[in-house]
Amino acid sequence: MNPDTLALSEKAEESLVVARELHNGRHFDFAVGRAYYAMFYMAEAALLEKGKSFSSHRAIHNGFFHEFIESGILDKTQHQSFVRGFELRQAGDYGGFATVTKEQSEDLLQRARNFIESVRTILSI
Repeated sequence: MNPDTLALSEKAEESLVVARELHNGRHFDFAVGRAYYAMFYMAEAALLEKGKSFSSHRAIHNGFFHEFIESGILDKTQHQSFVRGFELRQAGDYGGFATVTKEQSEDLLQRARNFIESVRTILSI
């Protein structure tokens, strides 16, 4: 396994831990940002293992969809979670004060955990 893949996987886990801490502290706008980045790092790790590297969020989303969803390696719900994470991160970062609810944050944390576990399974890490 590529050492960069492992490093990104570890960064994803750490981001999810921080997301949970932010959520528990009632910082929901920031929690969803970290949860999204947990998924982003795992998607980036998965693509890296396939020899693919992209420089933008859009390219990583498209590459992940093509490599892992269209091919049937992962269920489309994983991509839907990834997209939902991006939407909530945008809302939390740019939507004004306290735009993300506790329920939305909790849902995204669960989706991010599932996303990371699913990608870890296909990468065998």
